[in-house]
Amino acid sequence: MAKKTKTNKSLDNKKIKTRNIIITVISIVLVVAAVSVAAIAIYKKNFVRTGAKSAEEVAKIYFEAFSDCDEEKLNTLCPDIMGEEIEISNSFEEYEQYNANITDVKITESTDYTEDELKELKDNHKEIYGVDADIQAATYMMVSYHITMNIEGEDVSEDMTQEMVAIKYDGRWYLYN
Repeated sequence: MAKKTKTNKSLDNKKIKTRNIIITVISIVLVVAAVSVAAIAIYKKNFVRTGAKSAEEVAKIYFEAFSDCDEEKLNTLCPDIMGEEIEISNSFEEYEQYNANITDVKITESTDYTEDELKELKDNHKEIYGVDADIQAATYMMVSYHITMNIEGEDVSEDMTQEMVAIKYDGRWYLYN
């Protein structure tokens, strides 16, 4: 049998050290990857969250999205229980075509649904969308705003009102019209 020489031992030690370094690096990479995935999940849940904090904020976001022609922002107001995103790009095109501008947005009326009204809303939702949604609350709002447009070279201004319904679902508020 051959004797292990000092050179063979040092080669074995180098292999062991190299292997340990590789294992350490792979472990660090896996930890970093796990932390990154967790961070992304937390980010998406907390910062790219859909819905709004209140019914009033739904109206605010709605008019901001419309003013900015931001379909993505508008779709954050559409809960997954609706089954589809809001298709409004044609309205945005018209809005831009007439150089429309919305200002002075105010909620002039806000009424929370009663238990009976909420039950009726849930029943209608199930009938229309086929989903038994856990809608926690609903609020009817009348929103007034001022719109200015340029139609055929002439500026036209008008005070308008719009009815809106916001629902609370999964702890967040969404547009329900």
